[in-house]
Amino acid sequence: MTFTAHGEAEKVQVTLFSYYNNDICALVNSSFVFDHDPTYYLACFLVESVYNVASLEDVELIRSDKFDLGEEDLETLDQRLYLALRYLEIPDWWHLLGPNSPAGRIISILTLVQYNLIETYFALSF
Repeated sequence: MTFTAHGEAEKVQVTLFSYYNNDICALVNSSFVFDHDPTYYLACFLVESVYNVASLEDVELIRSDKFDLGEEDLETLDQRLYLALRYLEIPDWWHLLGPNSPAGRIISILTLVQYNLIETYFALSF
């Protein structure tokens, strides 16, 4: 199994134990992988390009060889992007609105992405 929204890509071994009447017994042992998905790379792009105003102007250009915003499932993007940003190591000095801005860095990024997606949707709809 592979899981996203985790700080590091790593393979994990998990064992479930039972404790009953002072006896410890291993019930099951399994491994799974925390891996980086396209949403993680999109989050990295958003953090790295925050001071480049032009980087977010065209939704069609928000892509790389590891992610493509145009191919994302927009219904679940908010939650996945929130989780990716939550576990991403963002420098303390970084903020969407500059160094003297109030808290809410992750919410600010999501708002900007949503605005661009809504703007693109309405432009294509009419």
